[in-house]
Amino acid sequence: MASYLTFRPVYVLPGLFFGTFLLAVAVSPELNLAFSKVIVIASTISLSVCLQVVIGKYIFRRFIKYPITLSRDRDIFLFLLLVPLICIATASIGFGIIYLFNLAEIDFFRVWLTWLGGNIIGIYVMLPLALSFIGRPRSVWKTRRWFIGTLFVLSVIIISSVVWSIRQFEVNRLADQFKIRTQEASELFKVALKMEELIQDGVSRLFASSEKVTREEFKNFVNWTTYHDQHIQVVEWLPRIEHSQRIAYEEEQKKYFGDDFVITEIVSPKTLGAAKQRDVYYPITYLEPELDNSLSRGFDPYSSVVSRKVIDQAIETGQAMARSPLKMIRRQDQINSLVIYRPIYQTPQGR
Repeated sequence: MASYLTFRPVYVLPGLFFGTFLLAVAVSPELNLAFSKVIVIASTISLSVCLQVVIGKYIFRRFIKYPITLSRDRDIFLFLLLVPLICIATASIGFGIIYLFNLAEIDFFRVWLTWLGGNIIGIYVMLPLALSFIGRPRSVWKTRRWFIGTLFVLSVIIISSVVWSIRQFEVNRLADQFKIRTQEASELFKVALKMEELIQDGVSRLFASSEKVTREEFKNFVNWTTYHDQHIQVVEWLPRIEHSQRIAYEEEQKKYFGDDFVITEIVSPKTLGAAKQRDVYYPITYLEPELDNSLSRGFDPYSSVVSRKVIDQAIETGQAMARSPLKMIRRQDQINSLVIYRPIYQTPQGR
């Protein structure tokens, strides 16, 4: 703007157009648009900037004494009043074309107002500073150079302080919100774990009060928990089966699950196969709800190094233990789950 007010348009407009064009292209990757659209947007913004200086010079010459010296109170007042009107053209045209190409990604009014405010502040601050070096008459503007330069530095400090304060306020606000949400999630998680503990305690008492719990008794006892609590995906019972008992166990379970039942383990990602020979197994035998968890029948989590460590800790301590989150195998898909193991002993001595 200062160059256009001082020098001939033919010397200023080409450089202004190409400079704005290159700057617009440089920041265009943030819009995630095709290159052809970037060229159109950059060209439109460049033309709108050129239009702004043309309109600005016309309005300044029409209402303010020319050449511009801002020596009178009336000229300063009109300068402050006219700059926002001049900037509306660039903000509306330049941002309007971006909004058309990126309609769903931008909050129009907020970004348009930010663009307009940036243009206005830029002219308020930079135009007098630039004129103090190249403005005419030189004798008038030269004497103001130090004064305007000092005001410019103070303005930068004040604006930077305000921006930093706003940023810190926003960061603190988001941190407080995150802390509150984390505390809420923590409390909900504690409630969910407490519910899990109560359910597991009830199941433990069920097995302790009976020499043999049938599948139907297990189903009737835990069915209400998985039906009413959406956070509980499945309740399972994993008996301890030694290798010498494996054949008899599998034959017994075939009566319910079918002739293809075997103790399984993960043999490849998303694939289950017959479990390898080892001293002891903990296959999933009772599970509710059973329908959507049918792939888990006979699966031995003890085949996993991580689960084996957690199960051994639970057995040794007698306390419920949770393993790290994993993807639970379902009939339709896999879901992220937190598995909690609770030991149930056959005798009071913990055996």
